[in-house]
Amino acid sequence: MNLPFRIAWRYLFAKKSHNVINVISWISAAGMAVGTAALVIILSIFGGFDSLVRENLGSLESDYEIQPSSGSFFEAPQAFRAGGIPKIADTEISEVIRLQAFAVYGDSQSVVNLIGVGPDYEYELEKEGVYFARLGSALASALKANPRFSQELVLYFPSRDSKTLTSQRSLRYIKAYPADTFTVSPEVDAATIILPASAVRNLAELSPKEVSALRVNLKASDGTRRGTIAVKRFGRSLRGTLSDGFVLKDRYEQNSTVYKMMRYEKLAVYAVLVFVLIIIAFNIFGSLSLLILDKKEDVDTLKAMGATGTSVRRIFLLEGWLVSLVGLASGLVIGVGFCLLQQHFGFIQMPGNFITAAYPVVINPLDILVISAIVAAVGFLVALLPVRHYSDSLK
Repeated sequence: MNLPFRIAWRYLFAKKSHNVINVISWISAAGMAVGTAALVIILSIFGGFDSLVRENLGSLESDYEIQPSSGSFFEAPQAFRAGGIPKIADTEISEVIRLQAFAVYGDSQSVVNLIGVGPDYEYELEKEGVYFARLGSALASALKANPRFSQELVLYFPSRDSKTLTSQRSLRYIKAYPADTFTVSPEVDAATIILPASAVRNLAELSPKEVSALRVNLKASDGTRRGTIAVKRFGRSLRGTLSDGFVLKDRYEQNSTVYKMMRYEKLAVYAVLVFVLIIIAFNIFGSLSLLILDKKEDVDTLKAMGATGTSVRRIFLLEGWLVSLVGLASGLVIGVGFCLLQQHFGFIQMPGNFITAAYPVVINPLDILVISAIVAAVGFLVALLPVRHYSDSLK
């Protein structure tokens, strides 16, 4: 442990001749601790909501989705050149049919987006010729549809043979029973209904091979999803097998609006909290300036003993930086501890009727590293300012 650090440590933790300097220093450390804890807690809550959205989007997205570059439907075999899906690992291919239709439930009605899914979907949506539907939570509320009721949901779509919509005869319709609701994002929840692909195909009068898209998931031998690197490598191989007129979209591209919104919100929170942290950190400027003025006799003594101006400046720089580092360490302990308690006990509840009772929290190690780097850098820069300002008296 070098001499400048030992002296800086003593200035911070030993009793000072003027208690006001000590008080200001510890107030500065407390402010940095509060700011750091706030960053950890709020970003962990963002991580929790991000994880929740990704989990709920799991039923509506896949590792990759093959879509036609133009048009709404295509026959599935046309998507691939000779050879088809690359034999890199086990893959699951499922069909998707998307359609915009008109929904009527009792006295309520709305234009909706239908998503027809294959038999490998996580919920059983067809049984003995009876169709069942999963509705976005906001749409279910708008239609006053309740899965516990036995009332039918009627979906209408123009017939291919009709040239005008002058009567009900020009419309095809199917009936389904609301079986469940789901929550993904406000846009999806407000207008989406998930049905078996056979129901949507029947409504739109499509051939058995016609689809809107093909979903491709890469699976490991134990049935779990493969890692990011394997998925990206598979995507590059898959892209080379596609026929002309088809595009391949990864998870981000399938729901780019949702992911961009979450990313921008997180960056905005980062910016606001870091700005508040910088304001709090300027307390260090005040306490360090007072300390430099107070320790003028100590500086003269150190110079008489042979200390260089660089060593003296380093003492006060380290002392100011230690204030922020103490705040950083305390804030990380408080923030991470709070998040762990919320994860296990969920003592802060979500308002209203949300899909989770308590605020979701996910601690991201990368966020912790970024927060640590930002707080340490801000503390160092703020400590450097008074040292440079009083550099003449410290030479």
